Amino acid sequence: MSPAQDKTVNAMAEMVDLVPTVLELSGIGEHFPHNGKSWVPALTHAFSGSGFLESEEPLVEVGQT
Repeated sequence: MSPAQDKTVNAMAEMVDLVPTVLELSGIGEHFPHNGKSWVPALTHAFSGSGFLESEEPLVEVGQT
């Protein structure tokens, strides 16, 4: 599975898509019919390049002003 390159999708994601996404991420597989579509390809692309936090330092520290 290769991520899409610079692609914007105008399709809507709905809660019905959550089940196939969780099943794919967990490796369980789909053993019943459903109308949803997995978000895994979109998630893989979203977190595959830049845009992630490179530091482990907290963004907010509780108790400090």
